[in-house]
Order: sequence, then C-alpha cells, then structure tokens
Amino acid sequence: MKEIETLLRTVYTIFCRSSVKKAKFEELAKAADADVIAFRPLREVRWLSRHFAVNALVKNYDVFLQYCQEKVEEDNDPVHRYCLEKLSKPELHVAIGILNDVLAELAELTKILQRSVLSTVEAFQFAKAKIKKLQSQYLGENKHFLEETSILISSFKVPVNTTSIIQFIQQVCGHMDSRFPDDELKDWSVFEKDCFCATANQEEYSFGHEQMKSLATRYCLLLQKDEDILKSDLCKQYSEFKIQINEKLKCGSLTTFSDILAFTQQQDHLNKLFLIMDICGTFHVSSADCERGFSLMNSIKTKARNLLEVEHLDHLMRIKLFLNSGKTVNIDKVYKNLESRKEQKRDFLKLTEEQI
Repeated sequence: MKEIETLLRTVYTIFCRSSVKKAKFEELAKAADADVIAFRPLREVRWLSRHFAVNALVKNYDVFLQYCQEKVEEDNDPVHRYCLEKLSKPELHVAIGILNDVLAELAELTKILQRSVLSTVEAFQFAKAKIKKLQSQYLGENKHFLEETSILISSFKVPVNTTSIIQFIQQVCGHMDSRFPDDELKDWSVFEKDCFCATANQEEYSFGHEQMKSLATRYCLLLQKDEDILKSDLCKQYSEFKIQINEKLKCGSLTTFSDILAFTQQQDHLNKLFLIMDICGTFHVSSADCERGFSLMNSIKTKARNLLEVEHLDHLMRIKLFLNSGKTVNIDKVYKNLESRKEQKRDFLKLTEEQI
C-alpha cells in the first residue's frame, strides 16, 4: 500500500507542478479518444475523496502508461521511468483496481453517513452492513471481484498475486469493526421507533431504566452531572417520554429520529433526557455542530489527515456544550497550550534519553 501511495503522489505531483505536462497529457488523451478524468492538485484530495484520487488513475491508466513510455524514450526522465516501471507491474495494476472498488464502497458509505436525518443507530447499522459486505466479497474462501477487475486479472498471461491488497482489505475491515463494535448501540436501542411501538415495552414501567443508568454512567462526566441524580432523572423522564412518543408516532406527528429529538428539546420536563439524546443525534459530519467541532480540532492539528479517533465524539460534544453555554473558544490560546504541552513532552523525552 505504501508503494501505491508513493505512486499516486508522484503521478499527482507531475501534473500539478507542470501545466505543460498536463496539456501534453490531455492532448495524448484526445488523440487516443479516451475518457480522461483530470488530476486535481493534492491539496484538493481530501480524506473523504480518496476514491476520486484513485479512480482518476484507474480511468487514466492506459493513457498515462503511454505518456510515461514516450517521456522515457524522449529524455529518459527518472520520474517517468519510475512511474512506467510501477505501472507495468501486473500485481500493482490489479491492486489499484481492487483498491478503487473498495474505496468506491467506502465513498458510498460516506455519502450515506452525511444524510441530514441520520441518527447514530441508523449510521451504525449502515456501517456494519458495509463491513459485512466487504468481508463476504473479499475475505471469504472465494473472492468476488467486480467484472472489470476480473477481466483485468484474466488479461495477464501469468497468475497475479493479490495477497497484499487482500491483507489491506482485512485490516480495513478489522479497523472498522473495532470502531463499530457489536455492543456499541446496546444502550441506544431504547430510542428506536420499534421500541416505542412495542406494547410490552409500553406496559412495563421499568423498561429502558437499565439502559438509562448505563448511559448516565458513561456520560455523567461529559455532561457535568452527578451520576446518581442523573440516573434517577433519566429513568423518571424516559418512563413518561416513551408513552408520549408512542402516541405521537401513532398519529403521525413524529416520523424520524430528528423529529423526536426536536420535540424532546422543546419539553422542559425532559431536559435531562434531551442531553443524552443529543449525543445520540450528533453524528452526521455535515451538520453545523460537527463542522464547527471538526474545524476547531483541525485548526490545532499539525497534520492534515483527519482520522477519527475513539475519543473524538467526547471532544466534539464538549466543544458543542461549551459553545451552547454562550462561551467562545480562543483558538490562539488552545494552540499555544497544545504547543506548550508538546514542548514539555519533548523535554521529558530528552531528559529520559540522557538518563538512560
């Protein structure tokens, strides 16, 4: 995968830095009557658009191979010679094709997760479904490649080793499985519409109390509430809440989780329950609150990669609660504090090395 990443960065650098080379490549593409996707500058290839970057190379593969061949024959340019050598490898060609297929699946998931009415429960279900699909397609005893990839593999006279790319897919699925563990939404299930509509749940007064207590334990520090008091308030409010929501679902005045969340926000007697539900509802990366949170975190990062960590939801909710209380975040102060901590860490490591 490092080999593929290096190749991609080399290809994009060639055309981003030279308009002459870009024009010559486009001229060659027109002569070959090829449907070519433009290579955008690296700074425009964001984390959520990796599929676009790889797809551009896949669509341009034959034309770019011919372009590199001509450049090597003309002046034996080392950069183009490197690209020609890598692009001519059957294993790398197939790996890029399979990677493009996998990234297409993840890009599709990304679009789903940006729906404005998507709840955390629904997002989790979509993510788990995508993981299982990738596992059954690529990690089973029989590999089910897409038709274009199968045709590409069969076009080579020698067998193509796909072990490396399959191992990468296995690592991706493993990473996503760890980010979406099976028991992650056990407590949140009490906010699903099916739970509200079940007659047995309506008749059982204590239904949902166990989940409310678990959520109170998990988020009492984040909400800055006493754990025991929060448990008591949540259990009491949920018992009334589930009956109210069930009646509104029956008459059709509420249909989505967003509707339920908006209704709860307007009810003063459900104020503690709303705080918990707001955490469940704060998921989609396209919402204003998430954009504000991620923007702040990106401002104080030293690297451009925006990888989601386990504790990011906690950070995001802290920022949201802080801003909702009418306070403002001094980014300069936060950045200086971060740099100070890094400096202290460097001094500590230096001192430790000297002692060793």
